[in-house]
Amino acid sequence: MIYTVGTTKLVSNIPECTIEDVVKYCATKKVLGVDTETEGFDFTCKKMIMFQIGDEDTQFVIDTRFASIEPLRYILESKDIIKIFHNAKFDYKFIKATSDIELECVYDTFLAERVINCGKDGMKYGLKDVCQKYLKVDLNKEVRNQFIGLTGQPFRNDQIVYGAKDVEYLLQIRKHQLPLINKHRLNNVVNL
Repeated sequence: MIYTVGTTKLVSNIPECTIEDVVKYCATKKVLGVDTETEGFDFTCKKMIMFQIGDEDTQFVIDTRFASIEPLRYILESKDIIKIFHNAKFDYKFIKATSDIELECVYDTFLAERVINCGKDGMKYGLKDVCQKYLKVDLNKEVRNQFIGLTGQPFRNDQIVYGAKDVEYLLQIRKHQLPLINKHRLNNVVNL
């Protein structure tokens, strides 16, 4: 189920909830997927406009133009809750610039995939490629590109669903990666 937060200008039939609802839900979980959508790629001059968090059952899409992620600090800084990202360094820069939150206990599906494949050249490690490999899902990255330059316009349904699915897929990818990491005894390297 997908919920939105802070979408005062939302043009959607997706239900809304409060940031307190998000915190209450996430605080009970041991593993969460996390993703961001931004105005561009440079965290020094562009803004995070969407923050997504959740698990395979429930995803929360937070419009950070109208709602703060500050109440999620405890969740994001917790050493007891695994936060799954894909290419975490990108998202982390925006999260840090936006809220000065220090992420703890991060699992990065991008880095794990590079470790699993020993960093081989010619391999593709983007989320679209990893989703195709493990989940047989074809991500439409054209939707992601529509966030660039988006100012005060409301998110469309397809943009909200896109953001929510990115979170859901991260948990599924990790489930496929962990047996390979264990099989090839790569746990220590992935933990680094």
